[in-house]
Amino acid sequence: MTLPQRHYLDFASATPLDDAVRTAMEPYWSIDYANPASIHDEGVRAAHALAHARVRMAECFGVQPRAVTFTGSVTEALTLGLVGTVRAWMRDHRKETPQVIVSAIEHEAVLGAARSLEAEGVIVRYIPVNKEGVLRIDALVSSLTPSTVVVAVMHGNNEIGTVQPIHDIARAIQLWKEKHKGITRDKRPTTEGAYPVLLVDAAQSLQTHRLDVGRLGADLLAVGSAKTYGPKGVGALLSRTIAPMSPIIPGGSHESGRRAGTPSLPVLVGMVEAVTRAQSQTEAFSQHYLTLRRVLVGGLSHIPEVVIHGHPTDVLPHIVNFSVHGISHEYLALLLNTEGFSVATKSACHESDQDASHVLIALKDAGGAGDVEGIRVSFGRSTTVEQINLFLRVLPSQLGLAIASRDVTA
Repeated sequence: MTLPQRHYLDFASATPLDDAVRTAMEPYWSIDYANPASIHDEGVRAAHALAHARVRMAECFGVQPRAVTFTGSVTEALTLGLVGTVRAWMRDHRKETPQVIVSAIEHEAVLGAARSLEAEGVIVRYIPVNKEGVLRIDALVSSLTPSTVVVAVMHGNNEIGTVQPIHDIARAIQLWKEKHKGITRDKRPTTEGAYPVLLVDAAQSLQTHRLDVGRLGADLLAVGSAKTYGPKGVGALLSRTIAPMSPIIPGGSHESGRRAGTPSLPVLVGMVEAVTRAQSQTEAFSQHYLTLRRVLVGGLSHIPEVVIHGHPTDVLPHIVNFSVHGISHEYLALLLNTEGFSVATKSACHESDQDASHVLIALKDAGGAGDVEGIRVSFGRSTTVEQINLFLRVLPSQLGLAIASRDVTA
């Protein structure tokens, strides 16, 4: 039996390691492997490498080197930004109850952190989106209070690809601060005037959108390289806020006291190499993905019962999410897998769950068409038009099997 050729279309979950990134990492595995905190020559060389990586990261995103906190993942960076900021606020406001605001379609990294705060008595507001997955800014603004500490909004959604108007969201928060706190951009804000802090998850957007923290309007930006042809198990939180953060991993003075633990120099160097390379080529990557997207969306539009989710234009070009009402999308993904196509049914962090997608539920609640399960196809740099056309030729027959299974069990 000849096995089908594999076609990996799940790059939003994970990407391979770029050869240039591997080369950049290599010396720090077995040559310059010392602890950067050591005072001997080897340690000093490691410290210089760590400092250089921090400077490169800062320059890439328009922040100061001291505003770069390296973490063990984007999930940790987001948790530090959310939980660490709230706990620092609580330390200074012992008689007040903090509030955080998150969009209804955030990644589980944010939603999980929000739930943990909720269990500690923090008020959490979940802001709805419209049927295309765009945050309702009016609902966000009406939920702001003097005790709102953090607003968390993902830049580009990892399931449906919708890109949020972060600059408009930041402007709306700033206008609220001016009205209710008297904070304007021509005045140096006090620490109290820093709240609410806007935390943005940019993990999926690094290949296709140039992200300057200040121009974007974010106060905290979480990034990593697992989706950007770099190593996994590493992330960074970039800050332009004066609001303090309590460490969520105590036990040392590493990362200016924000995160304890000996830094993994090889993966930090690899992440910085991968992320800076991606940010320097966003236009080329976007054009490649847009070409693939046009082919896929055009083909899907001719298949009866298929509904494409997300915003039609303000979208990450490498992600396409679609559904067919009433079928098991997990079954369809398995059928496609037997034909050699690797696709996802939801975010990788939820792939083993039996529940429907919380993102698609939010779209459905806003009047969107389609099901609460879906198929996510995500492109990589190596994806070709020929692969997408082959996918479109294979899909109808496998979709027919899924529909037949639906009709039999109905």
